[in-house]
Amino acid sequence: ENSAQEEVCEKLKRDLQLLTSKRGIFVLNINERGLAPAGASPQFQKFLNSFSFPSIILSAREELDSAEFGDEERKEVGLGPAKLPELIRLAYETLGLITFFTTGEDETRAWTIKKGTLAPQAAGVIHTDFEKKFICADVIFWSALLEAGSWSEAKTKGMVQTVGKEYDIKDGDVIEVKHGA
Repeated sequence: ENSAQEEVCEKLKRDLQLLTSKRGIFVLNINERGLAPAGASPQFQKFLNSFSFPSIILSAREELDSAEFGDEERKEVGLGPAKLPELIRLAYETLGLITFFTTGEDETRAWTIKKGTLAPQAAGVIHTDFEKKFICADVIFWSALLEAGSWSEAKTKGMVQTVGKEYDIKDGDVIEVKHGA
């Protein structure tokens, strides 16, 4: 009986889409002096930990002012590593998102999908007809493609894998979709 009640409660919580039941990230914006005393207190840390959310400390001003800087330029002006890439990674992880790529002679594009998306549905993000008429996809991980130097060279070396409708797209896959006319 308890499990049935718990199941009903869980369904009700999902249906209500309460903000308090959503996953989140705490972004603590600091100034040049660091965290305000209240932000460094044990009570504040206990408060943060009560949510079980990941957190990141950064200076939004510093990130904005140094957005165009490379690692060496950041060091030269006395800044630490950029935190924006870490925030983006954390956001993707929290939301359950991954990135896959398509590439051709003219352009390479990144596509965002939910982790666990199968190849036909990922193809549908590119174009709805690709999902409907999906046959298979050729796949290679991005670093292997860079190592090979080109798509054709990767195919020649046997580095490209042909996958079907049940293939779970991985973060960093580069795909070429084969579809019917």
